[in-house]
Amino acid sequence: MQVGAKQQLIFRETAEPEVPYDGHHIAIYVTNFSGPHRWLKERGLISEESNPVQYRFKDIVDPETSKVLFTIEHEVRSATHPMFMRPLVSRNPAQQQRTYQRGRDAFYPGAS
Repeated sequence: MQVGAKQQLIFRETAEPEVPYDGHHIAIYVTNFSGPHRWLKERGLISEESNPVQYRFKDIVDPETSKVLFTIEHEVRSATHPMFMRPLVSRNPAQQQRTYQRGRDAFYPGAS
């Protein structure tokens, strides 16, 4: 499934036992922010209300039975989130969400 410019999210089925969830997550940006939020909230699946443009959920469920199919945390962000369209490579590690400044994403080794 294409999830961005030159980015794909690939799911593979396996008969191997599922390894326990280790806390990792993926961040996704969506244009329909409130629709999925409402659906997840109605089912008690929201695990964190981060701020007005971001929430998290962990369980992927069967929409008909609510059976948990897979667990991986999703950090869901609105397309109005300040970090939307942030470069994915050569990023400045000093940039953090709560102190984010647009235009200061590039990493320059040795720069202070």
